[in-house]
Amino acid sequence: DIVLYKNDMASIIIDTKWKRIGYNSIPNYNQSDIYQMYAYVNAYKDSKRCILLYPNIEDKSYSYIWKVDEEDKYIEIRVVRLDSVKNTLEDLKNIIS
Repeated sequence: DIVLYKNDMASIIIDTKWKRIGYNSIPNYNQSDIYQMYAYVNAYKDSKRCILLYPNIEDKSYSYIWKVDEEDKYIEIRVVRLDSVKNTLEDLKNIIS
C-alpha cells in the first residue's frame, strides 16, 4: 500500500495488486478489494482518492471510478504498464495527476 501526501495530508491511497484485473477483456476484480478501499478512503479523512492499481497484462485500459456516497471521494481501478520503467512512470504520472 502507498499513501501520497500533499501539505502533510493524505491525498491519495494506492493499493497495488499483482494479479490480473481481467481476462480476454472481461474485468474480474474482487468486491472485497472495493470494500477495503472504501474503509481506507473513510479512515483517511483528508484523502479524496483510493486506487486499486493492477498490472496491465492485456494492454487494455481498464478504468473504473466509483463516487463514495455524498462525499467528494472516489474509489478507482487503474492499470499500469510494467514492460519498461519509462512506461510505468508515464502511467503512474497520468493516474496521479
